[in-house]
Amino acid sequence: MKRSSDIMGRAADLRASGIAAARSGRLGEARAALLESLEYDPHNASAYLWLAAIAPSESEAQQFLDRAQRLDPDSPHLARAAEDIRQRFAGLRQQLAPAQPQAGPAHPLSSSEASRGTDGGGVTSQTVAGLLGRSAPVLLPLALRLVSVSLLLVALIFFEALVVDLGRVGDLRALPAAVPAAAEFTVGYLEGMVRGDLGVIASRYLTVPGTPVVAELARALPISFGLMAVSLALAAVVGLIIGIAAALRRASHLSGLLLFASALGISTPSFFAAMLLIWLGVWLYRVTGVQFFPLAGFGWDAHLLLPALVLAARPAAAVARLSCNALVEILEADYVRTAVAKGLGPRVVLLVHVLRNAGVPIMTTVGVSLRFSLAALPIVEYIFSWPGIGQGLLRAIQVQDTNAVVGMTLPLALLFVLVNLVLDVLYPLVDPRLRDSRVGAV
Repeated sequence: MKRSSDIMGRAADLRASGIAAARSGRLGEARAALLESLEYDPHNASAYLWLAAIAPSESEAQQFLDRAQRLDPDSPHLARAAEDIRQRFAGLRQQLAPAQPQAGPAHPLSSSEASRGTDGGGVTSQTVAGLLGRSAPVLLPLALRLVSVSLLLVALIFFEALVVDLGRVGDLRALPAAVPAAAEFTVGYLEGMVRGDLGVIASRYLTVPGTPVVAELARALPISFGLMAVSLALAAVVGLIIGIAAALRRASHLSGLLLFASALGISTPSFFAAMLLIWLGVWLYRVTGVQFFPLAGFGWDAHLLLPALVLAARPAAAVARLSCNALVEILEADYVRTAVAKGLGPRVVLLVHVLRNAGVPIMTTVGVSLRFSLAALPIVEYIFSWPGIGQGLLRAIQVQDTNAVVGMTLPLALLFVLVNLVLDVLYPLVDPRLRDSRVGAV
C-alpha cells in the first residue's frame, strides 16, 4: 500500500511540475514531466489534456485528446479543450501557412488567442512581430555565434602576425612597433580574404615564384582532414567500446584497469606515443624479419595506421572516461530499472535506453577531442612524413612566413568551429528531449 501511494505521489508531483512549466511557456520541460508522470499513472486524463494543449502538431494533439476522452468521457473540460486546440491550429494554418507549430496556451481549457493575428486573411504587423518573436530564440544565438567566430578569426590573424614579427626580430622591445604592423597586416589580409586571396608562400629560391596559399591548401587539406577523420572515427569506436565495458563491469577490476589505461592515454604526449610505435615496428622487423606496417610516408593504405593511432590515442581515452561516467549514471537511473523490470533484454536496454540518453555528452566529447588531434597534427605529420597541412605549418613557422602561417591556421580553426556547429544540429536528432525543447521555444 505504501509503495502504491508513493507511486501516485510521484505521478502527482510530476504532473504539477509539468503544468507549472506549461503555464510558464517551458513546453519542452512540461512535455517531459507530463510524459514521465504517465509512466507512474497511465490513466490520468488531466495529463493527456495538458499534453494535447502543448502538442507541436495537430495530429498528436488529437491523439492525446482522444486518449483523455476514452479515460474520462464525462469530463466537462473536453469540449472546451477540443475547441481551443482546433482554433489554435486553424490560426496557425491561416497565419503561417505552413510553418513551425506555435507554443501552446497558458492553460489548455481557456485560451483562443492563437487564432487571432490576422485581419481578413492579410499579414499584419502583429503577425510579423509574432514571427520575429518566435524566431528570436533560434536566430539570436546563431547571430551571436557568427559574431564571436568572426572576432576570433580577426584576433587569430592579428596575434599570429604579431608573434611571427616578434620572432623575426627576436626582441620583445620591438613590441610597440610590431603592434601597428600586425594591425596593418590584419586589415590587408582580411581585404585579401574577401577577394579569395590568402597570399603567397615564399619560395626558398629567388628565381622560383612562390606558391599561392590557396593552391597549397587545396593540395594539403584533403590529406590532413582525411587523416583526422580516420583517427576521430577510430577514437570514437574504441573509446565507446572501452567506456561501455568499464561501465557494465563497474564493480570489477576490469573497470579500474580500463580507466587506468584511458588516463594513461590522455597523459601520454603524442610525440612519445609516435616514438614507441616506431620502436615497436623496428623491433618486430628485427625479430621476425617482416615489416608489418610502414613506419613513415604517405598513402591511403597501411601508411595510415601509425599516424591515425597516435592521433586517436588521446581522443579515445577522453571518450572512454566520459562515456563510462555517463553510462554509470544512466545505468542507475529509475527508467533503466523500469525497462529491466519490464523484461527488456540487456541489448535493447543498452542501445535504446542507455546509449541514446548518453549520446549528447559522448558526441560533445568527440567534438571537443578534436582539439587534441589539431594540436598533435603538425608533430605527427612531421614524424611520419605525412605531407599535410601540419607539416606545411611547421615549415612556415621555421622560415617565419606570415602569410603561410596564417593561411594554414585558419582552416584548422574553422574546422573546429564547423564540427561544433554540426554537433549542435545533431543533438536534437539524438536526444528527443532537446528537440521538444526547441519546438517549444519557437
